[in-house]
Amino acid sequence: MPIAKPPAHPKDPLSAAPLAQADWPGDISTRVQQALLALARPVDLMQQHSRLSEIPGIFYLEQGAVLMAVPDGEMKSSIGMALGPGDWWGIHAFDPASPRLFALMELVAQPVVWLFPKAEVEQLASRQPEVYKWLFAIALRLHGLRMQLHLNSWHSLPQRVAYLLLHLGERCGQPQADGLQLPVSQQQLSQLAGISRPRLNEVLKQFEGQGLLQLGRGQIRLLDIPGLRAPLQSLNLMFHDPLQSPDSAAPQA
Repeated sequence: MPIAKPPAHPKDPLSAAPLAQADWPGDISTRVQQALLALARPVDLMQQHSRLSEIPGIFYLEQGAVLMAVPDGEMKSSIGMALGPGDWWGIHAFDPASPRLFALMELVAQPVVWLFPKAEVEQLASRQPEVYKWLFAIALRLHGLRMQLHLNSWHSLPQRVAYLLLHLGERCGQPQADGLQLPVSQQQLSQLAGISRPRLNEVLKQFEGQGLLQLGRGQIRLLDIPGLRAPLQSLNLMFHDPLQSPDSAAPQA
């Protein structure tokens, strides 16, 4: 369904790629899409994140990729996840009980990010209740992924690492002739998995010995997607199944 473009920002290079291909959660009407797009503005994600101690609104990632470590409810541990093109987040901006520091963030590819400011979204929702349908759908998407990551914590380390690798491949993998390249270092993967670097390295070396992946400097290349999915057979993937169709992620010859 064609949608209107957000207002131009001629002095900002991010405005060169408006949200023309956005996947709008909640199947909201074109009229509400247009009203929301009128609120959207491009932002420098790291500057925005470092400047603010609370979530400023809904973010949409149009290009690039972002790694996040999101604190759990008790702020004692974190859940690592990746965001890629088409992802929405920031729903906790509308929850007064949410923690003010919502995530530790690291960029792994140059992002193009749009912000829908909280106050303006709330004003629009008071006139267009369908906005709440959009917000609820964003919340469902994020909740499903976080619930899956929580469930994974009950399983073995190889299973957790295999899932995380496939999740990263889904969100920020770069198809190559001989594999799916992740622009992620072992240190970053260790932080996302919440495990020590030596323990992670043991699992990665095991996978490499099985021909499932190849380790490189500052990157990991996934060579056998179905093979990496094999350890997940005993996992309950009801909330999120990364790279559900292995063929869709297979490298092009």
